Amino acid sequence: MVDSRTFRDLHGILQSSGTSTIAWVGEAGGAYNSGHNLVTNAFVFSFWYLDQLGMTASYDTKTYCRQSLIGGNYGLLNTTTYLPNPDYYSALLWHRLMGRHVLSTRFVRDKQDYAYMLTVQRNRLESHCSLINLDNSYSS
Repeated sequence: MVDSRTFRDLHGILQSSGTSTIAWVGEAGGAYNSGHNLVTNAFVFSFWYLDQLGMTASYDTKTYCRQSLIGGNYGLLNTTTYLPNPDYYSALLWHRLMGRHVLSTRFVRDKQDYAYMLTVQRNRLESHCSLINLDNSYSS
């Protein structure tokens, strides 16, 4: 799995290149070898996907391509029923709610908690926030 260092380093290289080159994420599915049934195609895996969408947006990545629409255990659609897997709904919500302009967030708590804030698609004065807690325990 890709961590923020990879995106940060690539962003720095592209900024220093002096070109208009932009970064894309291609063939991303969060797992190799077709994933694992009831893990990479389950609700809990959507937290990983939303984190990836937020992290890539934070480093000005313009396009995020999934490994597959249908196939393996990480496609957006079920391979036998063609019904949407949970990540499909995560992608749909992200597309409908989150915009292209990333606002800086400062969230100091734990390395298992993430916060992303983006302006709304059609209105720079309105923003939506995605908070993700990947810790297996909760404390207030």
